[in-house]
Amino acid sequence: VGGVGLFDGNLETIRPAEILDVRTGRWDDISTTLGPTVGRAWHSATLRKRDGDVVLIGGRQLVDGVATGLDSVEIFDTSAGSFRGNPGDVAIVMPAARAEHEAVLLANGQGIGADVLVIGGVDGDGAPQSASFIVTNSNDAGRYDVAAPSQLALSDARTGHTALRIAPGSGTLIAVIGGGDGSGDPVGSIEIIDPSAFSVSGGGTLAEPRAYHSVVELPFTRRLVIMGGDPITIADLPE
Repeated sequence: VGGVGLFDGNLETIRPAEILDVRTGRWDDISTTLGPTVGRAWHSATLRKRDGDVVLIGGRQLVDGVATGLDSVEIFDTSAGSFRGNPGDVAIVMPAARAEHEAVLLANGQGIGADVLVIGGVDGDGAPQSASFIVTNSNDAGRYDVAAPSQLALSDARTGHTALRIAPGSGTLIAVIGGGDGSGDPVGSIEIIDPSAFSVSGGGTLAEPRAYHSVVELPFTRRLVIMGGDPITIADLPE
Protein backbone atom coordinates (compact mmCIF):
# COMPACT_ATOMS: atom_id res chain seq x y z
CA VAL A 1 0.00 0.00 0.00
CA GLY A 2 1.24 3.45 -0.91
CA GLY A 3 4.59 4.52 -2.28
CA VAL A 4 5.65 6.86 -5.08
CA GLY A 5 5.27 6.29 -8.83
CA LEU A 6 5.92 8.19 -12.05
CA PHE A 7 2.78 9.52 -13.74
CA ASP A 8 3.03 11.62 -16.94
CA GLY A 9 6.56 12.56 -15.98
CA ASN A 10 5.62 13.61 -12.42
CA LEU A 11 6.32 11.81 -9.17
CA GLU A 12 3.09 11.21 -7.26
CA THR A 13 2.00 9.00 -4.38
CA ILE A 14 0.09 5.86 -5.35
CA ARG A 15 -3.44 5.43 -4.05
CA PRO A 16 -4.57 1.93 -5.16
CA ALA A 17 -3.37 -0.94 -2.96
CA GLU A 18 -2.45 -4.46 -4.05
CA ILE A 19 -2.67 -7.88 -2.43
CA LEU A 20 -0.37 -10.79 -3.26
CA ASP A 21 -1.83 -14.28 -2.93
CA VAL A 22 1.30 -16.24 -2.04
CA ARG A 23 -0.40 -19.53 -2.95
CA THR A 24 -0.94 -18.51 -6.57
CA GLY A 25 1.64 -15.74 -7.00
CA ARG A 26 -1.15 -13.49 -8.28
CA TRP A 27 -1.48 -9.79 -7.52
CA ASP A 28 -4.96 -8.28 -7.16
CA ASP A 29 -5.68 -4.55 -7.13
CA ILE A 30 -7.87 -2.97 -4.49
CA SER A 31 -9.91 -0.37 -6.38
CA THR A 32 -9.90 3.25 -5.29
CA THR A 33 -13.47 2.82 -4.07
CA LEU A 34 -12.31 0.14 -1.63
CA GLY A 35 -8.79 1.49 -1.16
CA PRO A 36 -7.36 4.23 1.05
CA THR A 37 -8.75 7.74 0.65
CA VAL A 38 -5.35 9.23 -0.27
CA GLY A 39 -2.10 8.04 -1.72
CA ARG A 40 0.73 8.18 0.76
CA ALA A 41 4.42 7.41 1.17
CA TRP A 42 6.85 7.55 4.11
CA HIS A 43 3.99 6.14 6.22
CA SER A 44 3.68 3.02 8.37
CA ALA A 45 1.42 -0.03 8.08
CA THR A 46 1.07 -2.19 11.20
CA LEU A 47 -0.83 -5.48 11.56
CA ARG A 48 -2.88 -5.81 14.74
CA LYS A 49 -2.66 -9.43 15.88
CA ARG A 50 -5.89 -9.19 17.82
CA ASP A 51 -8.24 -8.83 14.85
CA GLY A 52 -6.12 -8.69 11.69
CA ASP A 53 -6.70 -4.98 11.07
CA VAL A 54 -3.83 -3.19 9.35
CA VAL A 55 -3.32 0.31 10.75
CA LEU A 56 -2.08 2.77 8.12
CA ILE A 57 -0.60 5.88 9.74
CA GLY A 58 0.53 9.28 8.47
CA GLY A 59 3.11 9.75 5.75
CA ARG A 60 3.14 12.29 2.94
CA GLN A 61 0.98 12.83 -0.11
CA LEU A 62 2.92 13.90 -3.21
CA VAL A 63 1.04 15.59 -6.05
CA ASP A 64 2.73 17.49 -8.91
CA GLY A 65 5.96 17.54 -6.97
CA VAL A 66 4.37 19.12 -3.88
CA ALA A 67 4.50 17.07 -0.66
CA THR A 68 1.86 17.43 2.06
CA GLY A 69 2.24 15.87 5.50
CA LEU A 70 -0.64 13.61 6.56
CA ASP A 71 -2.21 13.29 10.00
CA SER A 72 -4.77 10.70 8.96
CA VAL A 73 -5.12 7.07 10.02
CA GLU A 74 -6.91 4.45 7.93
CA ILE A 75 -7.71 0.82 8.66
CA PHE A 76 -7.47 -2.08 6.21
CA ASP A 77 -10.03 -4.68 7.24
CA THR A 78 -8.52 -8.00 6.14
CA SER A 79 -11.82 -9.85 6.54
CA ALA A 80 -13.66 -7.41 4.26
CA GLY A 81 -10.73 -6.78 1.91
CA SER A 82 -11.20 -3.02 2.01
CA PHE A 83 -10.09 0.12 3.83
CA ARG A 84 -12.32 1.88 6.29
CA GLY A 85 -12.41 4.64 8.85
CA ASN A 86 -14.49 4.99 11.97
CA PRO A 87 -18.25 4.37 11.96
CA GLY A 88 -20.15 7.38 10.71
CA ASP A 89 -17.13 8.52 8.70
CA VAL A 90 -15.61 10.12 11.79
CA ALA A 91 -11.99 10.76 10.82
CA ILE A 92 -9.15 9.10 12.70
CA VAL A 93 -6.47 11.78 12.95
CA MET A 94 -3.32 12.45 14.92
CA PRO A 95 -2.78 15.81 16.65
CA ALA A 96 -0.22 16.65 13.94
CA ALA A 97 1.09 15.33 10.64
CA ARG A 98 3.75 12.66 10.98
CA ALA A 99 6.00 10.89 8.45
CA GLU A 100 9.20 8.83 8.57
CA HIS A 101 8.16 7.62 12.02
CA GLU A 102 8.41 4.19 13.61
CA ALA A 103 5.24 2.27 14.50
CA VAL A 104 5.42 -0.49 17.11
CA LEU A 105 2.65 -2.89 18.07
CA LEU A 106 2.20 -3.01 21.83
CA ALA A 107 1.70 -6.33 23.61
CA ASN A 108 -1.43 -5.30 25.47
CA GLY A 109 -4.62 -7.28 25.67
CA GLN A 110 -3.23 -10.44 27.30
CA GLY A 111 -0.16 -10.29 25.09
CA ILE A 112 -2.16 -9.93 21.88
CA GLY A 113 -1.05 -6.80 20.02
CA ALA A 114 -3.78 -4.19 19.84
CA ASP A 115 -2.49 -0.62 20.27
CA VAL A 116 0.06 0.93 17.91
CA LEU A 117 2.68 3.34 19.24
CA VAL A 118 3.92 6.00 16.78
CA ILE A 119 7.44 7.16 17.69
CA GLY A 120 9.38 10.16 16.38
CA GLY A 121 9.51 11.10 12.71
CA VAL A 122 8.95 14.49 11.11
CA ASP A 123 6.03 16.92 11.07
CA GLY A 124 4.47 18.55 8.03
CA ASP A 125 7.41 20.97 7.76
CA GLY A 126 10.00 18.18 7.88
CA ALA A 127 11.19 18.95 11.43
CA PRO A 128 12.13 15.91 13.57
CA GLN A 129 9.72 15.25 16.44
CA SER A 130 9.95 13.78 19.93
CA ALA A 131 6.24 13.23 20.66
CA SER A 132 4.66 9.77 20.58
CA PHE A 133 1.07 8.91 19.65
CA ILE A 134 -1.01 5.84 20.50
CA VAL A 135 -3.60 4.58 17.99
CA THR A 136 -6.08 2.46 19.91
CA ASN A 137 -9.61 1.11 20.00
CA SER A 138 -9.32 -0.28 23.52
CA ASN A 139 -12.40 1.61 24.71
CA ASP A 140 -14.65 0.70 21.77
CA ALA A 141 -13.94 -2.27 19.51
CA GLY A 142 -15.63 -0.53 16.58
CA ARG A 143 -13.93 2.84 16.86
CA TYR A 144 -10.31 3.96 16.76
CA ASP A 145 -8.94 6.90 18.75
CA VAL A 146 -5.56 8.62 18.98
CA ALA A 147 -3.91 9.66 22.24
CA ALA A 148 -0.77 11.77 22.71
CA PRO A 149 0.61 10.95 26.19
CA SER A 150 3.27 13.49 27.13
CA GLN A 151 4.96 10.89 29.36
CA LEU A 152 6.05 8.96 26.27
CA ALA A 153 7.83 11.88 24.57
CA LEU A 154 11.46 11.21 23.67
CA SER A 155 14.25 13.34 25.10
CA ASP A 156 15.75 13.69 21.60
CA ALA A 157 13.63 14.51 18.56
CA ARG A 158 14.65 12.20 15.75
CA THR A 159 13.92 10.78 12.32
CA GLY A 160 15.62 7.95 10.46
CA HIS A 161 15.74 6.05 13.74
CA THR A 162 14.74 2.51 14.63
CA ALA A 163 12.29 1.37 17.32
CA LEU A 164 12.36 -2.29 18.34
CA ARG A 165 10.06 -4.06 20.76
CA ILE A 166 12.19 -6.21 23.04
CA ALA A 167 11.10 -8.94 25.42
CA PRO A 168 12.69 -8.83 28.87
CA GLY A 169 10.58 -11.72 30.10
CA SER A 170 7.48 -9.87 31.25
CA GLY A 171 5.91 -6.74 29.86
CA THR A 172 7.19 -4.89 26.84
CA LEU A 173 10.04 -2.45 26.37
CA ILE A 174 10.83 -0.53 23.19
CA ALA A 175 14.39 0.49 22.31
CA VAL A 176 14.55 3.70 20.23
CA ILE A 177 17.96 3.96 18.60
CA GLY A 178 19.82 6.70 16.74
CA GLY A 179 18.34 8.76 13.95
CA GLY A 180 18.91 12.31 12.78
CA ASP A 181 18.21 15.63 14.51
CA GLY A 182 16.90 18.91 13.13
CA SER A 183 20.34 19.87 11.81
CA GLY A 184 20.72 16.62 9.89
CA ASP A 185 23.35 15.33 12.29
CA PRO A 186 23.13 11.70 13.45
CA VAL A 187 21.92 11.02 16.99
CA GLY A 188 23.86 8.64 19.20
CA SER A 189 21.42 8.19 22.06
CA ILE A 190 19.31 5.14 22.87
CA GLU A 191 16.03 5.64 24.74
CA ILE A 192 13.88 2.96 26.34
CA ILE A 193 10.09 3.32 26.32
CA ASP A 194 8.16 1.34 28.91
CA PRO A 195 4.51 1.55 27.77
CA SER A 196 3.21 -0.28 30.84
CA ALA A 197 4.78 2.29 33.20
CA PHE A 198 4.25 5.19 30.76
CA SER A 199 7.90 6.18 31.05
CA VAL A 200 10.96 6.92 28.93
CA SER A 201 14.50 6.40 30.22
CA GLY A 202 18.03 6.51 28.88
CA GLY A 203 19.39 3.33 27.37
CA GLY A 204 22.99 4.23 26.63
CA THR A 205 24.88 5.79 23.73
CA LEU A 206 26.07 4.37 20.43
CA ALA A 207 29.82 4.25 19.84
CA GLU A 208 29.11 5.94 16.49
CA PRO A 209 25.92 8.02 16.00
CA ARG A 210 23.95 6.89 12.97
CA ALA A 211 20.67 7.19 11.12
CA TYR A 212 18.73 5.06 8.60
CA HIS A 213 20.27 1.91 10.00
CA SER A 214 18.89 -1.55 10.80
CA VAL A 215 18.73 -3.31 14.16
CA VAL A 216 18.07 -6.88 15.32
CA GLU A 217 17.90 -8.37 18.81
CA LEU A 218 20.14 -11.30 19.67
CA PRO A 219 17.90 -13.91 21.36
CA PHE A 220 18.13 -14.26 25.16
CA THR A 221 21.09 -11.88 25.47
CA ARG A 222 19.58 -8.38 25.90
CA ARG A 223 21.96 -7.27 23.15
CA LEU A 224 21.11 -5.47 19.91
CA VAL A 225 23.13 -5.57 16.69
CA ILE A 226 22.93 -2.24 14.88
CA MET A 227 24.04 -2.16 11.22
CA GLY A 228 24.25 0.36 8.44
CA GLY A 229 26.52 3.16 7.30
CA ASP A 230 29.28 2.33 9.75
CA PRO A 231 30.87 -0.86 11.11
CA ILE A 232 28.53 -3.13 13.08
CA THR A 233 27.87 -1.92 16.61
CA ILE A 234 26.68 -4.09 19.50
CA ALA A 235 24.70 -2.29 22.18
CA ASP A 236 24.16 -3.80 25.64
CA LEU A 237 20.77 -2.89 27.09
CA PRO A 238 20.52 -1.84 30.73
CA GLU A 239 19.16 -4.42 33.17
